[in-house]
Amino acid sequence: MTASVGDKVKLIHMPNDPNPVTRGSLGVITHISEAYPDEDVPLTYVVRWENGRTHNILVGIDEFELLN
Repeated sequence: MTASVGDKVKLIHMPNDPNPVTRGSLGVITHISEAYPDEDVPLTYVVRWENGRTHNILVGIDEFELLN
């Protein structure tokens, strides 16, 4: 799943997050950070959510849908 800054997303599930974004929330990707497999760091999308919160999506861990 490839995304770009400015793409809209819908959250389905954040399974390992102690303070997850609410399921079904909509947001816009504001930044994309690279994955670092040697350091076990996944590709990350920084999202500005409709509730005003900024919270990351961890690609391959969190479930989401690209809307663009």
